[in-house]
Amino acid sequence: MSRQIRLTDAQIYTLRRIKSGTRYFMRGDMKKGEQDKVSHRVNCPSLPVLFREGLVDWRYPNRNKNPGLHYSVELTPDGVSAAIAAQTRKERGL
Repeated sequence: MSRQIRLTDAQIYTLRRIKSGTRYFMRGDMKKGEQDKVSHRVNCPSLPVLFREGLVDWRYPNRNKNPGLHYSVELTPDGVSAAIAAQTRKERGL
């Protein structure tokens, strides 16, 4: 990572889940994120923040994004590094 980003535990867990293969989707207007739980989707407020920080990007970036539809996201190279290197409060001993 080129710059230091402070991540919350929820954001770290989200990065780790994306890295392990869990599917995440973000609305085209970049305001809401969702985690795919196979039978349903649950809200993921960490996803738009990770997108703004450059740790997550669209899986298919060349598509025109409809503000009301959800599109798949994936980790950027910085996101992969953050998923590996970041430590939660418990892991840091706090």
